[in-house]
Amino acid sequence: MSMLDSVERLVKLAGIVGGLAAAVGVFIQLRDINDKEREKTIEDWQSAAVYTTIESNKGPMRFADILNGYTSAAAGFPVAIPRDKLDSNHLRLVLESDSKLMLTLRDGGSAA
Repeated sequence: MSMLDSVERLVKLAGIVGGLAAAVGVFIQLRDINDKEREKTIEDWQSAAVYTTIESNKGPMRFADILNGYTSAAAGFPVAIPRDKLDSNHLRLVLESDSKLMLTLRDGGSAA
């Protein structure tokens, strides 16, 4: 085998390795995009579930009542909600991050 053949094989091997590395990079980027989209879907659901829970109640609500409605609503969501997203800390984050929810709570259940 000549030196030229060895170099040619090495270049082909480098091309294959480079192609594999590019494919892995694309896969990781697509997975990250998918994870971000799923996270956004869950965050949107969280706000909607809490808002619906608050709106459906005609009287004052305790935090425990909102948490109960919030976790119950997860059973009807078409995507599995990770258990760690259904705890009281995440509910607090949802309530604090959504000004419409805060207005609804403050006004007793009717956001206009």
